[in-house]
Amino acid sequence: MLTPSSKTIHSYRTACLLAVMVCSGVILSGCYEKEAALVPLTSEDKTVSSPAITEVRAKAPGRTAPGPALDEAAIQTLKAEIRVISARLLRASKEAATSSAQKDWRSPEVDKLKELLSACCLDSTEHCSQCLKPIANAQLPAAELWPLIGQFLGPLRDKAQLGIIELGKPLFTHPNGEFRDRIYRMAVGAGVSRRGQPDQVGRRASSIPLVPEPGAPVWLMVEQLSPCPRLTAEVKGPDRNGRVDLALEDLCTPEQWAEVSAAFPPRASRGVWSIPIKSMPMAGIELWMNEAEQPLLTLRAGKTTANESSDSQGTSPAATKANKKP
Repeated sequence: MLTPSSKTIHSYRTACLLAVMVCSGVILSGCYEKEAALVPLTSEDKTVSSPAITEVRAKAPGRTAPGPALDEAAIQTLKAEIRVISARLLRASKEAATSSAQKDWRSPEVDKLKELLSACCLDSTEHCSQCLKPIANAQLPAAELWPLIGQFLGPLRDKAQLGIIELGKPLFTHPNGEFRDRIYRMAVGAGVSRRGQPDQVGRRASSIPLVPEPGAPVWLMVEQLSPCPRLTAEVKGPDRNGRVDLALEDLCTPEQWAEVSAAFPPRASRGVWSIPIKSMPMAGIELWMNEAEQPLLTLRAGKTTANESSDSQGTSPAATKANKKP
C-alpha cells in the first residue's frame, strides 16, 4: 500500500513526466517547422510570395556618349584656351633652334589641344566648327596638325569631313608630296574621299569632299604612278563649262625609276597632286589629263564621284614606264 507520503512523491513524478513530454513535443514541432522552411517553394507557393526587388542602374556613358550640352560661356572658354595654346605652338615651331626640352614641352601642349577639341566636337557639330577655326587660323605646321587630324579617324569620326577639311586644307596643296599623299590617305580612311578608277596608265582622281555642294570649295585629288612623291603640274581651268586640264610630270631621278623597275614583286608607288576649286560650279566639273581620250573625273554638285573605286592597291610604276613621256 502506498503511504500518503509515497502518493505525494508519485504525483510529483507524474507531473514532471508530463511536463517533459509536453516540452519535447514543442521542441520537436519547432524542428519540423525549421525543416519545412527548407523545402523549395512550389509554383503555387511562388505566386503568393513577395515580389522580387529589381535594381535599376543608369548606363554609364561611353567615351563618345554625348554629355550635358555646353553652354555658350563654356564654348567661349574652350575657344580661348585653344587660341592661346595654338599661338604658343606656332611661336615654338618658328624658333630656329628647337632643343629636346622644347619638343617635350610641345608634346603635352598638343595633347591638351586634342582634349579641348574633343570636348567641343563631342558636344555638337556647331561647337566643333567653332573650335576648329582658331586652330586653322593659327596655321600650325604639319607636325602639330597630324595628331589633331588623326582624332577624326577615331573618336571624332562622325565629324571627319568637317575636321579633315578644316585642318587639312593647307596639307592638300602642301609643297611636300609626302604630306599630300598622307592627308589624302587619311581622307580616304575616314570616308571623306574614295580612290577613283584607274585609267589605262594607272592615273586616278577623286574629290574632297566626296559629295561636293554647289558653291562650296572642293579639292580635286589626282594620283599618278611614280617612284617618288615629287610632282610638277600645269593646270588650266576650270572654264565656263567646268572643264579642268591637268598635265602632271614626276621629278624623280633615273636611279629611283631603276630601283622601282628592278623591285620584285613590283612595288606600288605614287605621287599625289591637288587642285583647289574655290566654288563648285552648278554645271559640275570634268577633269581631263594630258593625252586622255575621256575625262579622268566627272563631278556633279550634290552627287558622289562618278568613277569612284574601293580599290586600295596601286600598280607598279614600272608597268607603265613605257607610257611615260621621254
